[in-house]
Amino acid sequence: MIKNYKTKLKKYSSIVGGLGLMVVANETSAQIIVTDINPDSLLDLNGDVVNIDFNNDATVDITFTLTKMFYAGTTYSPARSSSKLSAGGYGQTLRVASSYYNVADMLNPGTTIGSFKKFNSSYSKLFQAQAPDTTFTGMVSTASKAAWVAGSINKFVGVRFNIGSSTYYGWVLMSISNDYNSSTVKSFAYNATAGGSIWAGQTATTGLANSIEEEYKISYTENILSLREMTQGGTVKMFTSNGIELLNGTVHEGDNTYAVSNLKQGVYVVNVNLGDKVITKKIIVY
Repeated sequence: MIKNYKTKLKKYSSIVGGLGLMVVANETSAQIIVTDINPDSLLDLNGDVVNIDFNNDATVDITFTLTKMFYAGTTYSPARSSSKLSAGGYGQTLRVASSYYNVADMLNPGTTIGSFKKFNSSYSKLFQAQAPDTTFTGMVSTASKAAWVAGSINKFVGVRFNIGSSTYYGWVLMSISNDYNSSTVKSFAYNATAGGSIWAGQTATTGLANSIEEEYKISYTENILSLREMTQGGTVKMFTSNGIELLNGTVHEGDNTYAVSNLKQGVYVVNVNLGDKVITKKIIVY
């Protein structure tokens, strides 16, 4: 079955699917256009195809295809079955974020998708798996360098595509089944500013103005706030969206970590003051 999806040309303030943690980027002039596929689109081994039109111009920007294959048994090799999930399409201007040729990267929430990232192929596989018989059971990955493993939940494909002669960047939110027999496409988005980067999972403009390099230095995971490669000492504070202070600490040159536990779902702001420079980052916990 072929399923076609186009943008609703509507900005959303949150993303479906429960990402656990998402870090939102700083695009002061960005307009992030997000489309939630509701209900989610399932690709299974019945030949399903999902076509996505990011900007509603009647041009398919990316195609996802899940295919099944059978291999006849020989004297040297038993009969077996295989599945492959591919993204892209020959002849399209689209390129898939890919560290290795013909293999799509699996991006975590908060990964920056922009001009500095590798986009090696217009047709990339997310996974290719094989079963020891023709029943598609017990399949294991056979794709060299493939990052999309069985059971990958709420991960992102990064894309680069053209509208006219201008380049745009976007993401597609997906999950992979535990048996490589199906995949789910949940939502997609792009930065409507030509050439503007987007973070995997970004759904709105934050209005902050840090550089990408500065953004990478602040992260929060598993109840730990981390500041990396600080060039000098200073202070760090963390606030809720209502301005309640949760952390007031000292920053030392180099790497720093702080325990910030039991954060509820919501938006938080981290402010790092290094004297001659202030870095501010917004964090969303789901």
